[in-house]
Amino acid sequence: MISTDTGEQTGRGNVSVLLFWTVLSAGAAAAISSISLVGWLGHIPVLIEPWAGQATMKANTAAALLLSALSVLTLVLHERSKDSKWKTVCHVAALLAAIIGFLTILEYSTGQSFGIDQLVVQDWGSQKGTAVPGRMGLNTATLFLCFGSSQLLLGLTNRLFRKVGYTLAVLVAVAATFSLIGYLYGVPYLYKIATFSEMALSTGIAFVLLSVGVLGAYPKDGLFAVLTSKTVGGIVARRLIPTAVILPPLLGWFRLQGERAGLYPSEFGVAIMVLSMMMVMTVLSYWITHALEREDKTRMYAEALRSSEEKYRSVTESVTDAVISANSQGIITFVNTAFESVFGYLSTEVLGQPLKMLMPQRFHAAYTVDFQSYLIGGDARVFGKTVELAGVKKNGEEFPLELSLGEWRETDRIWFTAVVRDITERQKAEQRFRGLLEAAPDAMVIVNESAEMIIVNAQAEKLFGYSRDELLGNRVEMLIPESIRSRHVDHRSKLFSNPHPRPMGAGLSLYGVRKDGKEFPVEISLGPLETEHGTIISAAIRDISERKEAEEQSRRLQLLSTRQDFLAALMHNLKNPIIGADRVLEVVTSDRFGHLSPDLTRIFSELKLSNRKVLSMMNELIEIYQYETDPRVLHASPIKIAKLVRSCINDALSLAEARRVVLVTEICDDVDGIRVDRVGITRVLENLLDNAIKFSDEAGEVKVTLCKNGRSIELAVHNYGKIISDKEKEALFVGFWKGVAGQPCPPGTGLGLYLCRTIVEGHQGKLICTSEGALGTTFTVVLPITEPRASDSSLDSMA
Repeated sequence: MISTDTGEQTGRGNVSVLLFWTVLSAGAAAAISSISLVGWLGHIPVLIEPWAGQATMKANTAAALLLSALSVLTLVLHERSKDSKWKTVCHVAALLAAIIGFLTILEYSTGQSFGIDQLVVQDWGSQKGTAVPGRMGLNTATLFLCFGSSQLLLGLTNRLFRKVGYTLAVLVAVAATFSLIGYLYGVPYLYKIATFSEMALSTGIAFVLLSVGVLGAYPKDGLFAVLTSKTVGGIVARRLIPTAVILPPLLGWFRLQGERAGLYPSEFGVAIMVLSMMMVMTVLSYWITHALEREDKTRMYAEALRSSEEKYRSVTESVTDAVISANSQGIITFVNTAFESVFGYLSTEVLGQPLKMLMPQRFHAAYTVDFQSYLIGGDARVFGKTVELAGVKKNGEEFPLELSLGEWRETDRIWFTAVVRDITERQKAEQRFRGLLEAAPDAMVIVNESAEMIIVNAQAEKLFGYSRDELLGNRVEMLIPESIRSRHVDHRSKLFSNPHPRPMGAGLSLYGVRKDGKEFPVEISLGPLETEHGTIISAAIRDISERKEAEEQSRRLQLLSTRQDFLAALMHNLKNPIIGADRVLEVVTSDRFGHLSPDLTRIFSELKLSNRKVLSMMNELIEIYQYETDPRVLHASPIKIAKLVRSCINDALSLAEARRVVLVTEICDDVDGIRVDRVGITRVLENLLDNAIKFSDEAGEVKVTLCKNGRSIELAVHNYGKIISDKEKEALFVGFWKGVAGQPCPPGTGLGLYLCRTIVEGHQGKLICTSEGALGTTFTVVLPITEPRASDSSLDSMA
């Protein structure tokens, strides 16, 4: 994360600037003293007396100043490097300067000479400002003693001694400033003691520079601690103190020079100076106020940012995943505690390091290209997604990880935050899970809430004929016959809304479809599983073609063995006598024995009709038995279904006319080319037409439609007669059912619709009944266009 302590940054910046000026001041003092010393050594008058008629810097003064400058410079080096040798050099140089000052003071107080005045070089210059050749002024010697002592005291750890050292350094600065003011305004009493104890102008300048340097060498202590402070007081001091020290003397000097030159009277000079001070103070006040306002805004922003960062840290530290933040240069700026356990690094080892150190070496080049591509073009393919990558730990071990990457912006900067999860154990668990799936004897297909297949095993590939790549990512409906896909979608939605383990399609015949389009019966067990990515459903699919075939064969054998005797008895013991009786009644009613009375004629006619009903029922029973037991009864062949329908309608016209029922037809032209059993479908259509006419209101209408719907042919017979209730529809296709108990029983055996359904399902079709209020009743026969297979032609295979 970025540092939010703007005040701290400002404080560090102020310290750096102050240290720079400290070195510059000490260097300038060393340069001034060196120039004077070179002048003495080289007998160059202009170097020792740059201002004619004023006191000169003595050779021993220049040497002591050079030692003092050396002590300041080595002090700075010690503060930056903490090397004790620099501190030793600083103290030795300061001590030598203090000794020179102390001995000079003793010479003034005792009236004796200790031989130090001309130790460096013989005084060949002017004697102005001193009574003894080569001797520095008493005030200069005092300042050397105070300056050297301050350096020695500031090097101690005792707080009292350090305060005395700061005080002495400040006194040196004040005394040197007094001498400069004296020279600036021509007031000798400010830079000399008695008659022959003057401080040279260059010496005063050097002492001011040295005192500033020694105070600046300790920026966090003493007077200069305020100047480097990040507080409001520091802001005011940094703007106010330099102006207060420099500007008033300059304004006063300009005023004095104008008055001396006779440019204006004293009163005018005072007025100009006051106005100038007002203007300066006004500008200075505005400058300080503006700086304080800006600092206040910066501080408020920093405080808000710090609060936000604390919240961010509290959230990231509470998660178990590693959280990593980096800047737009790819440098790590923040990691949470969990990062250390995931990657093995301490936070101090990675902060400020490039992000790619956490990646295997082989990915570094690609990472650099992708990262620059995003910064330039904003290609954010991985943002807002969870991707699986490889990471590398501190010990060099690679491990799989799951990465979620996001970005956030601050003004013109971009920051990235990554949430990293070690998925080593999860991948091991997935591998074990996949191993179990591959070892399963059944085809295993796992789908998500979008019905996309996310895991399949080798058995699924073998069963359905698809490769794994063809299955993964596609919807599971591709494995389901097209005719029932819509129903499967509804069942799947209900399962996801209420997930629980169960066998799919209990009590129903389920089918799958292979890649080559072949359908086959299956048995499916479903099991939901809650994961972090949502609910998934696992389906165990088993091909039960052989079992179905075995069951079908067993049922056929059982039917053949249990009903064969019944058929023989029915054919020979019942049907033949009924046929004989029918022939007798035919002869009796044919007037061969003379005319019968009306009563006998009526009786014999009713007997004949009843006998024929019994014979018809026996024929239906035999026909149903044949369809149920013999798969060869249905002989599918190409027919013109439209022609067959029209023929059946023509046969039913006489019955319709008898009941004054109108037959209406709607037959499409593109319905031919279907393969069906002509006799069976004729039987179905005749039965449906007979029922529709029989149950229509007199003078009503029966409508017959024939059309193509996808891969199916739909034949519908519609009438507006009696409405069939939901309870009646449940038993409508049950053999021998003729209506609800307590209601009038219609004529017939109750086997007609049962026979129709048996024939239709023998063609792998469906017979559907719909009956609603004013819409009437419709029986719809749905026949597939594709040629039925031999294994599915059997009637009972679809029962």
